[in-house]
Amino acid sequence: MGIVLSAFTRTARQLGISIVASLLFAPGVTAQVVFNVNSTADQLDENGVSGLGDGVCRTAANTCTLRAAVFEANRIAGAGTTIVLPAGTYLFTRGLTGGVNENEGDLNLLNPASGNPVIALSGAGAATTIIDANQLDRVLRVAPSRTATISGISLRNGHALTDVNVGGGILNQGTLTVSLSVVSGSTAAEIGGGILNSGYLVLDRCTLSGNVASNGAGLFNSFGTVHIIRSTISGNLANTLGGGILNNGVMFVTSSTVSGNRSNAFAGGIMNGASMTAVVLNSTIAFNEANADADPSGGTGGGIYNNGTFNLHNSVVAGNYLAGAPDYDDCTGPLNSYGHNKFWLVSGCPITQIGPGSATLLASLAEVGPLQDNGGPTLTRALRPPSSMIDGAEATQGCRDANGSPLGTDQRGAPRIAGAGCDIGAFEFGASLSGAIFAGGFEQGEP
Repeated sequence: MGIVLSAFTRTARQLGISIVASLLFAPGVTAQVVFNVNSTADQLDENGVSGLGDGVCRTAANTCTLRAAVFEANRIAGAGTTIVLPAGTYLFTRGLTGGVNENEGDLNLLNPASGNPVIALSGAGAATTIIDANQLDRVLRVAPSRTATISGISLRNGHALTDVNVGGGILNQGTLTVSLSVVSGSTAAEIGGGILNSGYLVLDRCTLSGNVASNGAGLFNSFGTVHIIRSTISGNLANTLGGGILNNGVMFVTSSTVSGNRSNAFAGGIMNGASMTAVVLNSTIAFNEANADADPSGGTGGGIYNNGTFNLHNSVVAGNYLAGAPDYDDCTGPLNSYGHNKFWLVSGCPITQIGPGSATLLASLAEVGPLQDNGGPTLTRALRPPSSMIDGAEATQGCRDANGSPLGTDQRGAPRIAGAGCDIGAFEFGASLSGAIFAGGFEQGEP
């Protein structure tokens, strides 16, 4: 069957407006549709009022906007859609006026009509491609049957006004992978200031910072599964529980840093709920604060508050505190130690050693450097010699990921072994980053 291009199709192509694959290929052939956004305006697709897509990202002004691209992507089957976002700030201006819909408020990645088409948002780097919700609504919602990816984008200034005030930056109910991105400056009155996850979520080389919620300010995992890989969660504030993370599901944290988060009551760094499972591998949980409002009734668990199963592998939990530091308080509740783990104060958390290794105290908090740009796409806390954490991971098992495979790199992307063995925590001392190229451009300095 031959291909016939209408005058409209030719015009659309000349304008740089993306065409769905079914218009370009014979029947039976599927291909990824690509929408190249060419306007930062918050304008609707020309089919937005009718609710019927035609596979063309096009506004009344003959442009392809982010909102128009999402509208059309929601209606495309087959292999799905990639939405390419060049550098720029995509500022929401269409506030909520009534019910939840695609034409106002947050970006809604809806359930597909059939199959499992993936919607991919691809930016030019988190430093230059910014989706700003302008405090009008959250930034993004992923529906339960939708699979999506986000890469190289900052999502900021979300404010959860719908869906029971949850998920200020992202509400993920589906399957979502976020890489080389930032979620910041977002608020939820109840849970999940940065992200609320009730589906399957992967955060890879991401930063969650400056988010606020009553519980789980950086991330609230609500009966979902989360993998946090080579990421930093810092500078978030919870009014009640879980300044950095509140896990109420299954969570794996690998080669990541949880630091500088605060809770006005319990769990400055990580809260793990009753009967829930948290596994932390080669990560750094340091200098988080609980009871930040100095309430006389008190709150504990500066670094970790555990009510479930919490397994630590070759990680450091140190320098966490309560309001009025140096009232140090690394953890509350029982912890399981695998390999060698390091602490500063463990009076509130009985530790059970499982297999070879040990749970011991640091000689000095000076062994853990400040949160800053040490290379790589996220901020980290470097190890400072002399430190027993350098080459200090348990030798027989070594440093491994959630699948049990040897870790190839530290959080920055540097080789994981730079001496006699791998180091404890997220940072590998002495490992070189020369020749590596990173995307992201995150802000430097201590949050």
